[in-house]
Amino acid sequence: MDTNGTTDSMSSLARGLLVLEVIADAQPIGVADLARRLDMPKSSVQRTLKTLAEAGWLVSTDEHRTRWFLAAKVRSIGHRAGGEPSLLQAALPHVQWLAQQTQETIHFGVPIGDRSMVVLDRVDSTRPVRTFMAIGTTIPLHASASGKAIMSGWEDARLNAYINGGLDRITPTTLTSAPDFLRQLEQVRAQGYAANFAENREDVFAIGSAVGTLAAVSISMPATRFDPDRVEEWGGLARETCARIGRALG
Repeated sequence: MDTNGTTDSMSSLARGLLVLEVIADAQPIGVADLARRLDMPKSSVQRTLKTLAEAGWLVSTDEHRTRWFLAAKVRSIGHRAGGEPSLLQAALPHVQWLAQQTQETIHFGVPIGDRSMVVLDRVDSTRPVRTFMAIGTTIPLHASASGKAIMSGWEDARLNAYINGGLDRITPTTLTSAPDFLRQLEQVRAQGYAANFAENREDVFAIGSAVGTLAAVSISMPATRFDPDRVEEWGGLARETCARIGRALG
């Protein structure tokens, strides 16, 4: 019997579970910070991260400094253990419905950390010219329709802390004035949806709504297809989609 092989396998499994536990508490987290918390060599942590990502348990950001967070698969397992539908399971049919209604790309994401959204899923437009954002992409909350929809549900203290951290300019149209941004959030609260007028990526417009402060959907389109007269219609569809997701979650 190959006891060494069995021991090595068990050690790898234990290491993987430890990595998942730490990431669950500290996501998103970089390799160096993870290695420090685990008191493990960085090379060992990198190998474990690669294995877990290939198996679908982890997702990395696409930023210049890679950070890691739990994939939807982990959340799905947790919800199944509790007899509840996972967030993605609950959202997907309604995200697909929104894509059918608009014929545009739909992104579904959740807040991650204190200042970002991460794309968890995407339904692509069937049109030849369409927008694209990879699953795992992180975007600043204040410069995205989804993020602003989420922030509109925040308490004042949390909102002020974010603004005090700076409203960084991402594109020429990003709102960087605190009074202007707060006025826009008041409008978002009143209408139930937010707009992104090329504030995160030039030539890309989006309309988004949120499921409380838990998650958000956005309708994303090239600037060439943006029609100001349809903003209210698109916003209503995004709002209805989030209401359906909320009901599905119970």
